Amino acid sequence: SQSQNLGDKLYGALDNLMIIQRIYYMAGQDNKAKAVANRVNNITGKRIQFPSNKKQSKKALQNRMH
Repeated sequence: SQSQNLGDKLYGALDNLMIIQRIYYMAGQDNKAKAVANRVNNITGKRIQFPSNKKQSKKALQNRMH
């Protein structure tokens, strides 16, 4: 259905943003990584649990990959 397709696209985009955020953390660009989280939280009204620090970012990606 159309709503399922939209949901899949949304979570795919969030996965991509988590990867970008993790790359920023790995590169020592913590401010940029936190800016990604802030932007997602602003857009979603904090309705989606997006990683807000380095430890959460690593754990979230590990969980998504398994």
